[in-house]
Amino acid sequence: MKVSIGILLVTIPYTYKRGKVTYYQRPVPRDLADRYSSKLIKIKVDTENIRLIAKQVEHLNRVVEAEWKAMRSSTDIAPKTIRGQAVQAD
Repeated sequence: MKVSIGILLVTIPYTYKRGKVTYYQRPVPRDLADRYSSKLIKIKVDTENIRLIAKQVEHLNRVVEAEWKAMRSSTDIAPKTIRGQAVQAD
């Protein structure tokens, strides 16, 4: 998602807007796809404030990357609910 703030153009990766709602979305890596029920991780971001969106997306991305790293290190680890982890960490 690209947002203009004055003369600045800010890009927030892994996001898109549908109307006034912003979503975080990442494709599940191919090597982990068999452990997920969907090809995408998609989470609604609960704010319209661009600064808070950026902060939430940064946190969500760290959680997703950590989960994928853990899943790659052990075949016994199943995906957790990313949204649940994000809410608990706030």
